[in-house]
Amino acid sequence: MDVVDEAEMRLDAARAQLSAQLRARVVPSGADECEDCGTQIPHARKMAAPFAARCIHCQEIFERSEHA
Repeated sequence: MDVVDEAEMRLDAARAQLSAQLRARVVPSGADECEDCGTQIPHARKMAAPFAARCIHCQEIFERSEHA
């Protein structure tokens, strides 16, 4: 095995690990409860943002805390 093959193997492994991490973070479109407060995410929000993990109120708090 040469250096290029080893680098390709490491890159493939890193991509697989990142892909698995991202899949674990994606909220299934069937998830109907806010991950922060547990209330039901309104149907209109799920239609507008199928992968929404939070209700609008909690999402606003989350976004404000990220920019603080």
